[in-house]
This record gives sequence, structure tokens and C-alpha cells, in this order.
Amino acid sequence: MPQLSGEELTAQRKRLEDVCTIYKSPLLSTSLLLISPLFQIQHKIRHPDTFLPPSDYRHQSILDPVIPKDIYSPSRMDVLGMLLKIRMRPNPTYDLGVVDDRAALVVCNNEVPDAPIIYATESFEILTGYYGSEIIGKNCRFLQNPPNPRSPPWDVVEKCRKYNEPLLSELRHRIQRKEEAQVKIVNYHKDGTPFMNILTVIPIRYEDDDGVERDYIVGFQVNEKDITPSLG
Repeated sequence: MPQLSGEELTAQRKRLEDVCTIYKSPLLSTSLLLISPLFQIQHKIRHPDTFLPPSDYRHQSILDPVIPKDIYSPSRMDVLGMLLKIRMRPNPTYDLGVVDDRAALVVCNNEVPDAPIIYATESFEILTGYYGSEIIGKNCRFLQNPPNPRSPPWDVVEKCRKYNEPLLSELRHRIQRKEEAQVKIVNYHKDGTPFMNILTVIPIRYEDDDGVERDYIVGFQVNEKDITPSLG
């Protein structure tokens, strides 16, 4: 049997003391009984096809510092926090109403040139037809042109460009002044088909993981035809 070092013995003794402390708690005694090693063995014999958490599960969830934070945010973006700040912003120019987690939106970094997209929801991918890897790092203007210049026809593209021109000029000016903006512009799906995008842009300052406030732009999008029936 391998010999443990003094440090390892001390660590094991400390962990055992912690476990004993939890087992003595009247608030946790019932729950801990259900996941104790003895109960695990008895339950497995009687009910071999059922699942129980590991015997130290309760201990880990309360004391174990090994479990990292932010495990439910693969993007490391506090999108819910940003949406809450947008919801609670004073004197909004545009009333967004209720925004749920299925909204097609992007978050752009407004502190670097060209304000690249740093986060996009799955709904935005579905709306545009682009994968996340094709979206991140680009400016939102990539949706203003069809990926294939020959589809749709040139005259349609030119007509859409002229329609967009004054709206995009106003949008750029508002973004430069860090003001909210809302426009209805023609964008293109990845397959080249145009759609009318109701775009709302909200600039916000939000604190990152380092405790530093930074400038972001949150852009909400929806295909006009998807909401027309609900407008009656």
C-alpha cells in the first residue's frame, strides 16, 4: 500500500473533518442519508437501473472550490446581465417591450475599430443562415450585401442599396453619438435572399470580469415578415 506524505494526510484529515461537520448538520442529515456510501450500495442492489449522484455530491456543491464559476456561459458573456441593464435603462428612446432568450441579437465591441461582433445568439444564426464562426469578428454591415453578387439580380440589389443608403447614414451617425437607433433596412440571408430587418441598436456600458466598464453595442433584429401576422 503506497505511503501518503504529511501534506496528503493533512489534506485528507481536513476533508474528513469537513464531511463530518456536514453530516452533523440537522438541516442536511436527511439529504446526506440519501447519498451516503452505505445507502448508495443498498440502493444499487435493490434498484440497479436507477441513478443516484456520487456519494460526495452534496459535499462538492457546498464546499468544493474546484468547481469553476461561469460554467454555464461558454461565451463568457453576461448576456442576461446586459439585457437586464437594457431593460432598466433610464429614458429609453425605444421601448423594446419584453425580450426573451430567443431574440436574434448580437453584441459588438465598440471600443475597437469597426465594432466587431463578439457574441451572437443562435436565433441570429437561424435568422441570417450564417454559423457563429462566420459571424464573430465581422461588422454587422456584412448583412447589407448578398454573399453572391449574382443573386439576387443586380437591379434588385441596387434598388435595395438606394433604399438603405439614408437609413444607414442615420444609423452610423447615431452610433457615433452613442445614441439608440431603430431602422428598417434590407439585409440578406446567407443564401442571397433579401429580407426586411427591423434593427434596434442600444449602446451600453457594462462591467467586464476585470471590473472595468466597457462600451458595447447590442443589436436586436427581427424579420418583418415574421411579426406581420401578429400586428394584425
